[in-house]
Amino acid sequence: MAQSEKLRALGQMATGIAHDLNQSLMLVASYSDLARQALAQQPPDMAEVESLMSTTTQAAMDGGESVKRLLLFTR
Repeated sequence: MAQSEKLRALGQMATGIAHDLNQSLMLVASYSDLARQALAQQPPDMAEVESLMSTTTQAAMDGGESVKRLLLFTR
């Protein structure tokens, strides 16, 4: 019974981590594509590009924090 509960908890944790990482990766991909489109405009809207890249950077940092939490847990 205890082993079953541990496995269930581990499964829930893995699902949460996968969701966090997927969300961060989708933000990075989406906002990077939007920044590429903004740069392709004539003239490029550099304020928009800056905003999009800031969001992209934050999403990447959030994904990195999820990985750090996972590594701390496994130790």
